[in-house]
Amino acid sequence: MKFKKITISFLVVFTLTILAKLMAFLSELVISYYLGTSYKADAFNTLNGVHLILYPMLSLGIWAVFLPVYKKISVTINVKEADILANKILNLFILISLVFSVVLFFFADIIVGMVAPGFNHETKLLTTDLLQIVSIQYVFIIIASIYSAMLEAHKKFFASKIREIVSYLPLFILGFFYYDEYGVKVFAYALVFGSILRFLIVLPFLNWGYKFRIDLDLKNKNVIEIFKNFPAAITNAAVIQLNTLVDRMLSSTLEIGAVSSLSYGQRLVNVFNGIVSTAIATVWYPTATELVAKNEKRELKNHLIKIIYLISAVMIPVTFISVFYSADIVSTIFERGAFEQKSVTLTSLAFTGYILGLCFYSYKEIIDVVFYSNGDTKMVMKISIVTVLSNIILNLILINILGVFGLSLATSLASMIGFIYSFFKIKKYVNIHAREITSELIKIIVASLISSTIAYIIYKYFMFALLLKLLSSVFITIIFYSLFLIIFKAKTIRIIIGYIKY
Repeated sequence: MKFKKITISFLVVFTLTILAKLMAFLSELVISYYLGTSYKADAFNTLNGVHLILYPMLSLGIWAVFLPVYKKISVTINVKEADILANKILNLFILISLVFSVVLFFFADIIVGMVAPGFNHETKLLTTDLLQIVSIQYVFIIIASIYSAMLEAHKKFFASKIREIVSYLPLFILGFFYYDEYGVKVFAYALVFGSILRFLIVLPFLNWGYKFRIDLDLKNKNVIEIFKNFPAAITNAAVIQLNTLVDRMLSSTLEIGAVSSLSYGQRLVNVFNGIVSTAIATVWYPTATELVAKNEKRELKNHLIKIIYLISAVMIPVTFISVFYSADIVSTIFERGAFEQKSVTLTSLAFTGYILGLCFYSYKEIIDVVFYSNGDTKMVMKISIVTVLSNIILNLILINILGVFGLSLATSLASMIGFIYSFFKIKKYVNIHAREITSELIKIIVASLISSTIAYIIYKYFMFALLLKLLSSVFITIIFYSLFLIIFKAKTIRIIIGYIKY
């Protein structure tokens, strides 16, 4: 019953996540239209690269250690006490984020020199200007992240997710009306306004009696518990995003447009990853924390196995489809304006390399929930360090052989190594073995491969426009894929049918 309730909540989050990803994707289209893979695009995407390190480090760090403590107090004591803790944490992090923003503003040139050492002088100056513009946004991001964790603890998932959707609105509006006047800087201003909207939109949903109060009395065991685990949590988030930073640093030494192609390719992969695994992790985290508190290990294991099945059933065929139609997908989505054929070629290479790690990114995100629910942030950090070290080594090997594709492939291979390591370490909390899921995964892989191959052969004979060809081929793949899963008697089919009947 609990898992079915999770499924219902997941559908809500899943729908909102799709909308958020659609907004993110549309923003990429706007940026690619105006910037293509020019040096301005490299500057803006490097800025985004810094943001994609700092935002998860702050947001994920708060989500990982604050949410379980807040929820535990809400359940075991009362919501009022939990809100008192929230205000203590909120006040402290507002001060920290202000200091953080000041450092970003005054040391922007040094930071840019570190993350993009291969940039020429003009590109470095532009990137520095952009970073100074957006430095203040992290104050609003911190506040919104804490409020979002509180909302998720109260299972107000709609309120938590809507902030992601509205944060993209300024980019469309400012880009459309003011790009000709202010150029690429208008997108930096849009990020700042987006962070403000992200904060403002959640305020009406904090309606259970919560009120913000100034409270810097930190002599509290729960505050100490949070800060005891916080360094490991933010280190883990930073280490995860360091993969992206390493890719961008090395790609800045390649041809112009390499940085942007990796960025576009990774954003495209993140659409698939965020829609499913992130949505599941968001909904599952509060429940997993409750199961751990009640020591219901068997139930936790059953949840984990079912989630792995469902993620695999979606991500594996998506991977095959993306590899088969990589260039056509990139062309359909991005090829317009300044985004020309050369940009399509580079981006499709990056996309193909990243998409091969799609399942491993997703598995790790779900397994991390189990570690976080048990308060084991250090193990998550260790796994992330193993992943990043693997990525660095593989990057240095593959960049000279495969260029842009080598960098993205290295990230996927490193993610596979990180997942394997985490799978063995999770046995400390969940007694799961590879043989329990291997048979189902083989069925899904074989069904995906056969159905994708059949659809691709048929695809060659289609005389439609490119978009219609792609959609038709995906539809055919889904039909054959479902048929083969039924023929193979896959457990995933029974799980899905069970929820439909429910």
